[in-house]
Amino acid sequence: MAGARELYLGGHEVPFENLKEEFVGAGEDGLIYRNVPFWIWNGDLKPEELRRQIREFKDVGLAGFFMHARTAGLITPYMGEEWMECVGASIEEARKLGIYPWLYDEYGFPSGKAGGRVPEAGEEYQRKVLCCSEERPGDFRWRPNTVAAFGARRNGDGFEDLHLLPDEGSARSLPEDMIVLHFYYQVRGYLDVLSRKAVRRFIELTHERYYQAFGDKFGTEIPGIFTDEPSYGLLPWSFELPERFKRRNGYDICKVLPALFYRVEGYERARYDFWRTVLEMFVEAYMKQIYEWCSEHGIALTGHIAWAETLMGQMTFHGASMPHYEFMHIPGTNHLGVRLMDCMREKQVVSIARQLGRRRVLCEIAGGMGWGVKFEEIKWVTEWQLALGINLLCQHMHHYTLHGPAKRDIPPSYSYQQPWWKEYKLLNDYFARLIFMLTRGERRTDVLMIHPIRSAWILFDGKEISGPVDTHGGKELVDYNARQAEIANSMLSIHRDFDYGDEGIISRYGKVEGDRFLVGNAAYRVVVLPELISVDKRTLELLKEFMENGGKVVCIGEPPEMVEGVRSEEPRKVLSKAYSFELPPWPPEFKRAGRHDQPKTWEGTRRVLKRELDGVLEPSVEVKDPEGEEVEHIYCHERDLGQGRRILFLVNISRDRSVDATVRIRAEGAVERWDPETGEVAELPARRDGEYLVVPLSFLPTQSHLLLVDPTREGLTVPPVEEETMGTKELSGDWLLRRSDPNALTLDRCRWALDGGELSEPQPTLKVRMELEEHMKRNPDEEPQLVLEYCFEVDPSASVDLSGTTLVLEAPELFSIYVNGQRVSSEDTGWWRDIAFRKVPIGKFVRPGRNVVRLEGKLTPRTEIESIYILGDFGVRSLSPFREGDRNTLLTEGPFAICDEEPKIRNHNLPGGTDITSQGYWFYAGNVRLSQRVELPSEWFGEGKKILLELEPPYAVLVRAFANGKDVGVRAWRPYRFDLTGSLRPGENEITLELFGSCRNLLGPHNHWRGEVVYAGTAFGLKKSPDEDEPEVPEYTWVDRYCFVKFGLKGVPVLRCVMEI
Repeated sequence: MAGARELYLGGHEVPFENLKEEFVGAGEDGLIYRNVPFWIWNGDLKPEELRRQIREFKDVGLAGFFMHARTAGLITPYMGEEWMECVGASIEEARKLGIYPWLYDEYGFPSGKAGGRVPEAGEEYQRKVLCCSEERPGDFRWRPNTVAAFGARRNGDGFEDLHLLPDEGSARSLPEDMIVLHFYYQVRGYLDVLSRKAVRRFIELTHERYYQAFGDKFGTEIPGIFTDEPSYGLLPWSFELPERFKRRNGYDICKVLPALFYRVEGYERARYDFWRTVLEMFVEAYMKQIYEWCSEHGIALTGHIAWAETLMGQMTFHGASMPHYEFMHIPGTNHLGVRLMDCMREKQVVSIARQLGRRRVLCEIAGGMGWGVKFEEIKWVTEWQLALGINLLCQHMHHYTLHGPAKRDIPPSYSYQQPWWKEYKLLNDYFARLIFMLTRGERRTDVLMIHPIRSAWILFDGKEISGPVDTHGGKELVDYNARQAEIANSMLSIHRDFDYGDEGIISRYGKVEGDRFLVGNAAYRVVVLPELISVDKRTLELLKEFMENGGKVVCIGEPPEMVEGVRSEEPRKVLSKAYSFELPPWPPEFKRAGRHDQPKTWEGTRRVLKRELDGVLEPSVEVKDPEGEEVEHIYCHERDLGQGRRILFLVNISRDRSVDATVRIRAEGAVERWDPETGEVAELPARRDGEYLVVPLSFLPTQSHLLLVDPTREGLTVPPVEEETMGTKELSGDWLLRRSDPNALTLDRCRWALDGGELSEPQPTLKVRMELEEHMKRNPDEEPQLVLEYCFEVDPSASVDLSGTTLVLEAPELFSIYVNGQRVSSEDTGWWRDIAFRKVPIGKFVRPGRNVVRLEGKLTPRTEIESIYILGDFGVRSLSPFREGDRNTLLTEGPFAICDEEPKIRNHNLPGGTDITSQGYWFYAGNVRLSQRVELPSEWFGEGKKILLELEPPYAVLVRAFANGKDVGVRAWRPYRFDLTGSLRPGENEITLELFGSCRNLLGPHNHWRGEVVYAGTAFGLKKSPDEDEPEVPEYTWVDRYCFVKFGLKGVPVLRCVMEI
């Protein structure tokens, strides 16, 4: 395993003649192309359990893991002796198995506080924010944290007679019609990311500790370390800032503080200078210092910074994204939720990687997708990321345990807790082949777009920071961000890939060679200025030289009106010969997609961009619909393999739109489709149209195609084989059901009492937990007696056998357990679903009617107030009617009762298909096999005939099919089509579908106002979260009704007999 770091940083070159063999092999091995997930360390860590989980990681095709300390339920002391023993055991087990352990640099996130030890060192080490208050002169007091004060008289929305005040006396003597603008800092704990001294302490407490213990494995067995979302607060302040600002800009920052909050005279330059200084201090103190330490110690730095997807987010957390990536060996980003977003975040990090020669780009991906996430949804989000240029996956998260609050910590856990866990290798093999191909050669793009962040610096109004992050800075900045997102997304929708150019990076790495504009290793034929307000002096100098050499510059909108925040006519003069055009305004009826929806662009923007850019530079790729328009929901990633060979990765980012597309490639030769799922390669028919190869290609929703163009071979012109349907048969009978697991009933409401008090009314366990946590905060030295009482019903008319009934709860050893007043042994018989979910047999104590489970113990920090579960061979019914909701949900008021389990499932019991959840399996967390028999005519059998089984996307994570007991394959995304030829016979046949379920209906969220959510990270609370991703979120997000997801089959499965023609 020598050289783990270099394997990731240097890549793996493959001669073209070996490409197919290596492509197939990447799906069987391909270690460095595989997922390296966040492995969440919580609970009470045990080396042997860690080793067991690592062995399972290897079995399902993971390349390693990041050892991520998590605040949700960690018991083992962070960075203590036991912690280091667990890290050592994990490194050793990974070495045995040939996979890689990666470090993570913090206890929770954001990185920088060393589990709280950095801020303990004092105020100068802690985050500080600059605040401004408007005060009456008589009320003003000069305080120890006062930075400056100004006198001013209001004049409409602005001020007049604005002047710096030397002391408190001068402020208090102002006339009463004036106000004092009081600028002061507040200390907010965490870390001063602008201070090299503070960040150095973080390195000493974390990186140096790991190096002392495992330094001999740095770079060989341990490839790298992850840093997670370091950030300042708004508006950032540091004791080191005034001196640095004066040295950088030549004047006193205290004299221009009003300009950061208000649009006073000269605010443009003051804001530009402030944010440029803050950014440089942050990058140098944090990312550069850690990068240099990692370089010296032979380990790679990776990770990501917070909220890079919008201009408002970048201003809120780090000033500008791209300069931070310069000092990452493996630059990274993140994406959470079952959703797509605007492309700025990914394009930034991918651009800097290409420009500075970074081979790998990481994404912390797939977190918060919810317990019910399907493989097709993971594929959809991941392939969108891969199309944008990501090529190293860090899946968020794999939980060591779901102990305590961990089950609500941005679920799901992509680990052993899930019923589909043993099938997970299918997904990892698929992505390994795909990423192998998308790290061959170099990404192709001829267009550089100057990043608009420095214009955002000028627009950012510091007084507008009280709302959600994406409203920070004020409406003008929010609207400007929307315009920038529209331009960038539209570029991708017309298949004009581009890189962003950060002007700070350009100032250090930019130059002109002939008619090419270079940024580091990347060369561009066209530079685009997208409605910029300000441009840097060095950028303008390079653009002038570039145009003089025949390079092409495109101005969208008017030329910038400022140079580095100072109004100037120079941009208009320099850009007078640039190619310029205006984008039309959006019509009133056009509504942009929000954070909860996929990227959406207006056709007017797309048409103007395509027309104008085609006049500047011929397109390399076009993807047309049958009407000849560019297909906006197909994204294209193009790579150059040398000698004219190219890779194209085309992705349908839509979940509901299909298209029969025509792909036009400016190339010659043969076109092949490489299938990452099977490793198979098939040649596609293509015809020539001038300089273009024309390939017909159909896309189902979320479907992708990986193409290779080889000019050294003649292309195939024969049309593909088509199929004629000879007959169909619906599988419309009822289904015989077999479970893989016991059925479950979640008990998520309880009564409680402390120290012999009266039991409360039944309450949701989450609310009880929160109340008791508050009690412990108020009374930290007390350990009162605690009683929890849960109830469940067994239908008195049911004939169900209750003898095998099992109670599942966390930490049973901490309680005395009673069922219907009878003492039950607290000794468990093992775990179910998660190592913290312990099984206690209670069958002989359960009876028809009402049952009471009573837990008695002490309330301590180790006591987990959580739902408990009843397992057994029974059905579960809701005692109130249910109704269908959106996003494939079922809504009911409950409560629920144990009942008889029906031997068969009614086919098509709901208008849209067959649902198992509502037929007795409301909380079930397992897989099922559905079987039925079908008669097939002899005419369906014979030479040239095939029998196919076709499904609509099921209400399941994935599906495996059997024909007469023979496994005929598994499908996890569209098309859900199985070839049953050779496994069927004339007459009676048995068709079985194995549907893989999830923990969603067991663990929830059951009570979120929205039902099923696109981002589960905030779905388990009681009140609105600032990170909510839905529009019109109510203040209280908890509702008493239950929400479940369907589990079953959409539509009716169809057997189809076809003849190839």
